[in-house]
Amino acid sequence: MKIKLDKRLLDIFNLVEKQYSAIWDTCCDHGKLGLAFLESNKAHTVHFVDQVPSIIAKLKRKAEMIPALDQSRATFQAKRAQDIELKEKGELICICGVGGDVGIQIIKEIIDKNTLPCDFLICAQYHIFDLRAFLIENKFFSVREAFTFEGKWNYEVLLVSRTNGNAIDPVGKNLFSVLDNKKRTYLDSLVKHYGNKSMSDPTMKSIQKKYLELLK
Repeated sequence: MKIKLDKRLLDIFNLVEKQYSAIWDTCCDHGKLGLAFLESNKAHTVHFVDQVPSIIAKLKRKAEMIPALDQSRATFQAKRAQDIELKEKGELICICGVGGDVGIQIIKEIIDKNTLPCDFLICAQYHIFDLRAFLIENKFFSVREAFTFEGKWNYEVLLVSRTNGNAIDPVGKNLFSVLDNKKRTYLDSLVKHYGNKSMSDPTMKSIQKKYLELLK
């Protein structure tokens, strides 16, 4: 592969095992993920979307300088991720490198504006419990999940669909059936976070308990 991805992005990329007619990269990670999909056979078309025109223009120039990429299979659109217009059933939208709260806002607007079902590939920072709760409430299923890291940061990655998959667990129990040091550190941080919040919000105590149970 000509496009070099760090471990986190590579783990996100590898979660996709089938070919999609279209993959949308919302460019939260500077378009690197979309460029890798464009080089691969995992998408017929890759759409790059960012609301800042200069970012999209710069990314387009970068793609044009990589001989391995087929430019005819790419589009570059200066608009908000929330304004994505789906053309076919089952396209994939990548939302990575943003907070879970922002991810929720983007997904909510997309599914409200589009009648066609699509899949989402999500790697969010923070608010992961809220994100999972939102996905469950909106009848998404888990197609595949992974736990990855980059430096001192740890992440949950979710590939979700409204048409197939398994029930989404509120705390990602399947990711933590076997614990290593990184997973323990990640869970410890969540237990501490919700423990601090439980002093002012009793519902946080029940969330903390769910994460504590994963450490047993």
